[in-house]
Amino acid sequence: MVDVRPEQKSEVKHYFLQVSNEYKMQFLQRLAKLDKFKGILFFDSTETEMRFARIFSHSKTKFAVLSNETSKQNREKLLSDFKAGRIKFLFATDLAARGLDLPDVSYVINFEIPSEVNTYLHRSGRTGRMNKSGTVVTLGDDHDFRNLKKLLAGTYQIERAYFAGYSLTTEKPKSKKVEAVEKKEHKKVEKSKPKHKKKRWRNKKIKDTILERAEERNNVIFS
Repeated sequence: MVDVRPEQKSEVKHYFLQVSNEYKMQFLQRLAKLDKFKGILFFDSTETEMRFARIFSHSKTKFAVLSNETSKQNREKLLSDFKAGRIKFLFATDLAARGLDLPDVSYVINFEIPSEVNTYLHRSGRTGRMNKSGTVVTLGDDHDFRNLKKLLAGTYQIERAYFAGYSLTTEKPKSKKVEAVEKKEHKKVEKSKPKHKKKRWRNKKIKDTILERAEERNNVIFS
């Protein structure tokens, strides 16, 4: 039996990404573009797994579906492709993932909130193994976030995460409205600053006369 318990909690980050069901495919496509991404997407049921697999098949992200009906030969082929990086996502249920030995899983994603704490612990144990860092991401709405925090109270610290280009951050991005206001205020501050203009010579003859007299007095004037 493979030990899937996390070796050290500090090696694994636990995030929550707020997203509605209709946008989960787009969010997962963005996750797949993260640096060194190789993830297992967990589903609570085979029915949900297969239904979403049909939707996700329209994306350009390479993935494979691991179910109870997957033959031994196909299972070995899928796992080989996943380990080699030819597949970004491995779709699986908890039952189908039993006995898997995949040491280089960088991300574990929960398509929905697990119903039990042990289920979450088992899944999260698939990443951050062999002293490597890992990330667990759970998808859901604001109500799901509150329920997840209650479920994992005293076990893991769950943080909200946001996309920042091709990475995840816990810092909430500023809205376009806030950015516009800050930009406007910055312009006001810049305008209020005193401007020092260089003295311009309006008449070349006057300039030449002053320079000649300055030379006579052994002075130096910089134009």
